Amino acid sequence: MRIMREIKRVDIKSSAKILGIFSIISILIDFIFAKIIPNGSGAGLEWNIILTTSVVGAVSFFILGMVLIFIYNSLSNWIGGIKVEI
Repeated sequence: MRIMREIKRVDIKSSAKILGIFSIISILIDFIFAKIIPNGSGAGLEWNIILTTSVVGAVSFFILGMVLIFIYNSLSNWIGGIKVEI
């Protein structure tokens, strides 16, 4: 049995928080691999730079997520939401 549902609205704050957390995890993984790989581009990186970059990335993703979700919510009222098969 196929059931199609439409995503009409997305909560901005909860989605932006998840994007911020994903960005912190992603940036930390990138920097850890850069430190592990010999002669990699991250050979001279300090941990304070890594943490600062992670925080800035998380804030950027949080703000970008809020803007994109606001645009989605506005457009979904006008042209319809994303249809998902459940």
